[in-house]
Amino acid sequence: MSMQVDQSSHDASLVADALLREHPDALVCAIADSGLLLPMPKSVSLWGQEALEGRTVFDGVVAANRKAVVDAWWDVKREGASECDVRLLASPSRRTTLHFFDLREDHDVFLAVLVPGDEAANDDTATAEPEIAAAAPRFSTLLEDENGTILESDEAFTQMFGYTAEDLIGKRVLDQIHPEDQARVVESWVTMLSTRRAQPMRCRRRRKDGSWMWIDTTLHNFLNHPDRKHVLVEILDVSPEMAALQELERRATIDTLTECYTRQSILGELELALDHDGSARTAATHAAVIYLDLDGFKAVNDTLGHAAGDELLTQVAMRLRAASRDGDDIGRLGGDEFLVVLRGVPTIDVALRAAQRLCKAVGGNDFELSSGTTALRMSAGVAIGDGNADTCDALVQRADVAMYRSKDQGQGTPVVTRDGVEPA
Repeated sequence: MSMQVDQSSHDASLVADALLREHPDALVCAIADSGLLLPMPKSVSLWGQEALEGRTVFDGVVAANRKAVVDAWWDVKREGASECDVRLLASPSRRTTLHFFDLREDHDVFLAVLVPGDEAANDDTATAEPEIAAAAPRFSTLLEDENGTILESDEAFTQMFGYTAEDLIGKRVLDQIHPEDQARVVESWVTMLSTRRAQPMRCRRRRKDGSWMWIDTTLHNFLNHPDRKHVLVEILDVSPEMAALQELERRATIDTLTECYTRQSILGELELALDHDGSARTAATHAAVIYLDLDGFKAVNDTLGHAAGDELLTQVAMRLRAASRDGDDIGRLGGDEFLVVLRGVPTIDVALRAAQRLCKAVGGNDFELSSGTTALRMSAGVAIGDGNADTCDALVQRADVAMYRSKDQGQGTPVVTRDGVEPA
């Protein structure tokens, strides 16, 4: 429910001050226009209230009440003050009244005051839920000197990463940064020092247990401020966002049925292998491809069903991976067709032996499926690049032609071709 206030910002300050005097047990926080929490201005008089921890008010509120917080936030911007009932993660059985005040005219911030209600609230939802632990913080800060040595950390940082203050003070920040991200972190640090502007970056930081957390970090240069003389490091946990992005990338890259590369991805890997061949100073090794197709797969689908066909493809992929070299890539082109990209191949004979190994792995033993047992052969076509003018499409096409020659022979043995010459 919104509190209707048709008064000036100065009048809102008077109402806020009266509320603070009446409720010294309240939680308070200062808020920027963006909704992010700010340090409390010294001009705001407090009466023993504790500060709300977190990056936003949302961090401390149960999920069911977050829409009410959003509505109240918009109301305070329109009306100067607003309120709503919420439950905090730290004490969900206790109803709390959240008050927002627009104090920008007097203090240049919005003010949130969270006034706790009675423990035994007459609220079915509140009394039904047990107390739960507060959510781990997602926002924290460090103070560092000009050399990146930690001077001070807040409690939220120790909760996020598992370190004690003794573990951190006097230690170099770079020791906690993922090796692959250290160059980017150093570059951001140097930019912050030289420009004296806030510098954002994204990197992985090590927890005390050895795991890595993706974080967004903003560096604020206060080294030339006489009352500060430090760099303020703001840290935001973005692990959930990065996990979602990585899952999307994985789904776009990996075939969900066989866990092989998708068609687009395996062709991309072949392009990279050919580019490496073209730019290499030596022509001692080349990229090669093996085009694979199952013989008799349609009959399995027709007699045992599509579920059996999917199960069979999964087992074929497992056998191909087991018979491949480390560093070779396997992709599913579609249906029952696979493409294997070989790197560092010195001669066509080496690629041919790899294809023979794959054909034997697939055709050497029966497949035990949920709906029965089946045996298959695999046709294979092999083509090797020349390290110069090969294109991805041309190499795959030559291997495809060779595969069809293998299928015509009906023996489950690979056929090779090179430089556009008729398969041998």
